Amino acid sequence: MQMKSVPITQAVLDKIDRQRQGPMPPEIIKLKEEIEQQTQLGEKMYVLTGGMHPALIQGVVDMKLRLDGLYAKWLEEG
Repeated sequence: MQMKSVPITQAVLDKIDRQRQGPMPPEIIKLKEEIEQQTQLGEKMYVLTGGMHPALIQGVVDMKLRLDGLYAKWLEEG
């Protein structure tokens, strides 16, 4: 079986760094799950209504910004 080549991008390097840090903190895991749930809710809302509520969109954006901060804190602590 041949291995798939992955281009070395900043995202790949960041993932390697995160793996070196050890397991993700529970607050990151929980927030990622919450973002996924809200994103799925938004997708369902769009399918049913043809649109999305601006508050839902802003909530996901705010959670993603908070997640970025948690990732940065985690990497700094490592």
